[in-house]
Amino acid sequence: VRSSSFAAVSTPDEGADPWHQPDPQTSQQQKQQPAPAEKKRISFASDKRLRVLLERQARKLPGVLRELQQNGRKTSHWAWWAFPTDKEGFSEPPPRTALTLDT
Repeated sequence: VRSSSFAAVSTPDEGADPWHQPDPQTSQQQKQQPAPAEKKRISFASDKRLRVLLERQARKLPGVLRELQQNGRKTSHWAWWAFPTDKEGFSEPPPRTALTLDT
């Protein structure tokens, strides 16, 4: 372990680059953004699309695994719920599912 004879200097933004001047517009936008902990959380029970997605995954993924083991490749249509996106599927049976940053 290397030791230094210099004392650490602390600044108001400790660890920040002392030569960097923040862009006032960017700083204002950052202040308006909620912190990650402040974002609204969606519960399993309150978001039907999430609940349906998780139920389908639990019901269908064992068959997907069998398909991959037996055929060595994907042969049926299941990617839209096995690898969810924030866009609701166009070919999936109702009700549609989706996954967002909030869920």
